[in-house]
Amino acid sequence: MGAIIDDTGAVIPGAIVTTQDLGTGATRTVTTDANGEFIVPNLQLGHYSITVTHEGFAPSDVADTELQVAQRATINIILHVGTASQKVTVTANDTPLLNQASSSVGQVIDTQTVQNMPLNGRTFWQLTQLTPGVSYIQGGQNIDAGGTSIRASAVNVNVNGLSLRGQDGI
Repeated sequence: MGAIIDDTGAVIPGAIVTTQDLGTGATRTVTTDANGEFIVPNLQLGHYSITVTHEGFAPSDVADTELQVAQRATINIILHVGTASQKVTVTANDTPLLNQASSSVGQVIDTQTVQNMPLNGRTFWQLTQLTPGVSYIQGGQNIDAGGTSIRASAVNVNVNGLSLRGQDGI
């Protein structure tokens, strides 16, 4: 999803937006609405190139942008006045770090990070520590019933200081 605008910041309705999955080569084409906005629904995770064209403007390309699990990426593209023979290629992804479309918080840990992480005994709970504000207590300490447990079958995850029982105390 995103918006297509010109150099002055005016929206461009009727622009043709084509996304191509760089892994499979599959393409999807949509047209911007009256507000210059577009949505390409149901894209799979992966790397995509985006091409935008409109009569009277130079085509614009975003060479590679990554779409991760459950991500609603917002990509705004500026078209410059020109002829069809001119082409503008964007090589850097200038997508803001702050997602203005959703207040949800999430993080994707890529395969390379997991493969290179020294997990002690392959305990997947240790992966929670890769996310800021998340910690875990191993060995069953501070379990819901109070006290501790001898076995490490109970693991508690604390996210941004929330209590083990949640916000409602249950």
